[in-house]
Amino acid sequence: MNQRVFTVFRKEVKDNIRDQRSLMSSFLLPVFYPILLALIMGMTSKKVKNSKGKTVKLAVVGAEHAPAIIRHLQQLKIKVVPVKKELRALVKKGTYKVGIKIPKDFAKTFRSAKPAKITMVVDKSRRWGKTSSLRVQRALAGYAQKIGALRLVARGIHPQVVRPIAIQTIDTATQRDYAAMLFSALPIFLMIIIFIGGLYVAIDTTAGEFERGSLEPLLVNPLTRFEFLLGKYLAVVLFAMSGLLLSMFGFGLVPLLISTEALGFQIQLSPLVLAQIFLLCIPLACLASAVQMLLATFSKSFKEAQAKLSIMMMVPVVPGLMLMFITLKPKLWAMMIPTLGEQLLINELLRGNPIPPLFLVVVYASAMLYTALSLFLANRMYQGERLFLRK
Repeated sequence: MNQRVFTVFRKEVKDNIRDQRSLMSSFLLPVFYPILLALIMGMTSKKVKNSKGKTVKLAVVGAEHAPAIIRHLQQLKIKVVPVKKELRALVKKGTYKVGIKIPKDFAKTFRSAKPAKITMVVDKSRRWGKTSSLRVQRALAGYAQKIGALRLVARGIHPQVVRPIAIQTIDTATQRDYAAMLFSALPIFLMIIIFIGGLYVAIDTTAGEFERGSLEPLLVNPLTRFEFLLGKYLAVVLFAMSGLLLSMFGFGLVPLLISTEALGFQIQLSPLVLAQIFLLCIPLACLASAVQMLLATFSKSFKEAQAKLSIMMMVPVVPGLMLMFITLKPKLWAMMIPTLGEQLLINELLRGNPIPPLFLVVVYASAMLYTALSLFLANRMYQGERLFLRK
């Protein structure tokens, strides 16, 4: 970095350190997101811990028609509440999470060894409805299986006859895999932090200077337009990288602050993994800063640039949301797409899987290529008088 570029860089860093908006965007969110992730993990762990052994309230219409089933449910810590009102309305309103209806002819049908019908009412659009209904359903299925086995024994048939296949499940997931599942939101948070970190600095050093009328006096200094642009760009990158580094430190503290013993495993996020993720995100931070400067350069005012870059914030979020709903394995073509390749590789690092060197080369090369292209276009804007003739 020559002296002229460093002078512009130092000037922009000093100006934006004094700017409250720049400091908040660069350092507030990197602190907020680790706290948010810790809260999510803590609430998840607490919910699982509280759900173990917790009594489920079950609204029952016609409880008197199946006393044996009611006793079985009560033994499994399911509190049966007989009701006379419309069961659908009670569950829909949220008075009860789940309910069952036992018809009057249940005992007669049951004694005839025919399938006796029980109707379960649940609102599956509510998260608590799914959990409670699953527990009640398992309890009823267990009772049905026990009665079925007794009926077979009464007829001199071994219960295993009706189980021609015994399915054994082997879980290949390690504790690290489960921890990676909990950290599934981490890549999205990192992408947002990278794009937010230098946002206001990029706007202030371009559209902000133009709006204040301070851009022309700066350009009369003895330095080339590219040196002028490069000094500003490096300041934006510095703020983006500072926020990213701060967030890495914050995410590293999350496993130390949150206990996940209730989930059956301990989460770990080693300094080595955090360092690898940080290095992986460096080219993306350079790209985000270059694109933000390019878009801000085309803006005539601070608000216009802010509106454009706010829409741009959807770019890093979309791939992360997509990966939450579909399973996409790391492929070479995905490494060429900014934010998508990085998020795929971050997930692999969290799981402890090795990353092919070619993938890293493509991620770095594609990001730096897009960065160079963005800076080239921004530099074209700074040449001649076109920068001041925007309408």
